[in-house]
Amino acid sequence: MICLKTQKHYLTIGISNFMRKICVITGTRAEFGLLRPLIELINKDAELQLQLIATGMHLSPEFGYTLDEIIAAGFVVDKKVECLLSSDTSVGVSKTIALAISGFADALEALQPDLVVVLGDRTEILGAEVKQLKVLMMKLLGIVLPSSAICTSPLLKPIADD
Repeated sequence: MICLKTQKHYLTIGISNFMRKICVITGTRAEFGLLRPLIELINKDAELQLQLIATGMHLSPEFGYTLDEIIAAGFVVDKKVECLLSSDTSVGVSKTIALAISGFADALEALQPDLVVVLGDRTEILGAEVKQLKVLMMKLLGIVLPSSAICTSPLLKPIADD
């Protein structure tokens, strides 16, 4: 059992000898800010291997190409999934999700993670959730898609205030 502690929460993950690669997917600057404490804890743990996938706004010059901020923070980005279209129409959003599903299929097949961590409900994250199929997925916040592979146990618990 691995316990990762941030300022306000702790995360307990049952880790077996076969569960060591934890892949965190990030698509926006704001989301990365929320995930960063967890990413740092995984990265520092000698028993775990951090895998990081950048997607969405991180890869868009229109939104400041914030991939550079992830790299500047000292993290290695293992895969990039290009999927963001410059369209908010229903057709554009649908095509973004389709590109995300295809891109995450390739990225997750290459990385072979034991656990995938996502946050939120943006379209590129939805694409990652649909792809996950046989990979254990932990979703922080947002709506969880129905799937037998999604972990439903309460992994994120508040620490009692003293």
